[in-house]
Amino acid sequence: MNLFSYGTLMNKSIIKIVTGKLFPYKKAVLKGYKLFSPDTGYPYIIQKEGYSVEGIVYFGIDRESFKLIDKYEDEGFYYNRIKVNVETEDGNIIECYVYVGNLYNIRKVWKDNIDVDIIQRIEEFIENKIGERLSIKAPDKEDTDKLAKLEILKADIHRLVDIYLDGKYLSNYEIDNEINLVNMPKLPDIDVTKEVYKNYIGIIYNATCLNKIEDYVSDNFSKLLYYKYPLYEKTLTILVSLIIFNKYKLYFEDNKKNIFKDLKTLTYVDVVKRAIKDTQIFVNSHKDEIEFTSKEVKMKLNPGILTIGLELEFSNVDIDNSDNSNNISNLQIFKSDKKYNGFLYFHDFDLYRRLWKLGGHIDNHSLSSQFEKNGGFLEITPGKEPFSDSSLPITRSLGIADDLIKEIIKFFDKVKPHSLHVNLEYDGVINWEKENDIELIKCLMLVAGDFKKLKNNNIVEQRLYNNEIVKDPCGAYRIICENAHHCREDKEKTVIEYQLPRLSDEKDYSVIIGAIKGFQLGYRPRPYGSKVRLIKEKHIKKESDYIKKWAFNVTPVSNNTIEKFLSYIYEGFCVERKQRPAHTQKYIDELMFKIEKELKSINESISYPLTFVNK
Repeated sequence: MNLFSYGTLMNKSIIKIVTGKLFPYKKAVLKGYKLFSPDTGYPYIIQKEGYSVEGIVYFGIDRESFKLIDKYEDEGFYYNRIKVNVETEDGNIIECYVYVGNLYNIRKVWKDNIDVDIIQRIEEFIENKIGERLSIKAPDKEDTDKLAKLEILKADIHRLVDIYLDGKYLSNYEIDNEINLVNMPKLPDIDVTKEVYKNYIGIIYNATCLNKIEDYVSDNFSKLLYYKYPLYEKTLTILVSLIIFNKYKLYFEDNKKNIFKDLKTLTYVDVVKRAIKDTQIFVNSHKDEIEFTSKEVKMKLNPGILTIGLELEFSNVDIDNSDNSNNISNLQIFKSDKKYNGFLYFHDFDLYRRLWKLGGHIDNHSLSSQFEKNGGFLEITPGKEPFSDSSLPITRSLGIADDLIKEIIKFFDKVKPHSLHVNLEYDGVINWEKENDIELIKCLMLVAGDFKKLKNNNIVEQRLYNNEIVKDPCGAYRIICENAHHCREDKEKTVIEYQLPRLSDEKDYSVIIGAIKGFQLGYRPRPYGSKVRLIKEKHIKKESDYIKKWAFNVTPVSNNTIEKFLSYIYEGFCVERKQRPAHTQKYIDELMFKIEKELKSINESISYPLTFVNK
């Protein structure tokens, strides 16, 4: 038996140490495979057309020696031994064994050290298998009909990549079962206005264009922009794509008009085909700008240690909170949204799969007690895995979080931004007995809240005044809430969810999220509720009721309280990296200045209700 080696076993002395023997050898080349050499861990190969691996072939290895080599290579865990054909230096083709990487266990053990090319290789593999089932394997760029069908199934392909990474074999039955190949989505026959119908088609078109731009960015700049696990790998590539799409939105809007010329004969695939064609033309003429934008995004990273997750909520639904919303029918609620009917038809237009890269879905939590399952708020949660409860944090960078929020708001410019949830990883045990300093919580709300002056000159915090923040079962408002996020094969991870901020394109979220992050690290406030357990502490509801009372007639806090609050934020930034700062002193000082400026500005403003101006 022969063995082709490309890594440490090319060293003849190691073969002698492992087996106690020496074997004759020749230089050789293995075609159709690519070599990966991560910074940590051992080199490994995976199958990839167009590549080759140079190495040597050892001849005449006996069974006992192979058993020893298998043990050395941890065959069956890190590597699988398979038969291949290689070409020796004298031009002969011979059969031999080779150790190829076991992708599941490599990823499981090395995690964020895995090479980005592996993920792309798996996606290509899954896409080709799906293509075989659809008889559309490897369509060229001119075949928009076949490209459209693959694009429609991209969310399903991503789901299958996760299944593959979890070590499961993908049979044709498994593929058919996962992606439900019976029918492509169709434009639904529903009783809505022409404007509503066109707006839904507009999302299909826009989302497809965005996804195709992201495909190009990912294909060409993945090494520059790829986020390593456990962060959402597409955070930076989707941000670049949003920036580019939003900058040239008029181009896409002008081209989109062509698909509305004959709505009677229009099909779902037609919309996707048009989006693909328009995006191909656009990308070919803007390659340099996409490259420079990618580099600009990379330069803005400046990451900390704490991971950040975001949930953005949008809604055009108009409910007067002074009325009893339970007396309003769900249909009335939906139709108050003249553009999307409360996203009642989100799933009819297959928008879940179009918006998968942004984590788009519908949240039906608060408009009425009997809210329809398929209507509600449009919620965008980047990092949410399609067809799964799993989600990944998106960044460690305040600047990237701010940019992503602003660009998502621009992308959904026909839907009013509503609210933002900020999720921060938590590595400790929550002290539910702790009593929070209410004055410090007021400071946090002053930075992150949304304030308005009523006709009676009272200033209110609108998120609480309008009853927008959900109550925990114990009756406390989930101003700060414990939650648990699933991250693929890992166990649940505890996060602390801040539900205070209003979503707006006018706010500086690096300041807001920075204040939340520093306060979380420095003060570690006890949450006011939990989504994963029932908490019945009386002091929690008491604090919550006190904060709500203050929110109905906001008054300023003292300067001493502000200084105390700022000191906790500063302390948080100083201990982020194992009791040391994760950022430069200059960055921390500049951020602290912005937070102090914002806090003192709003505090001073509410001190004079007569001159208060709604932001």
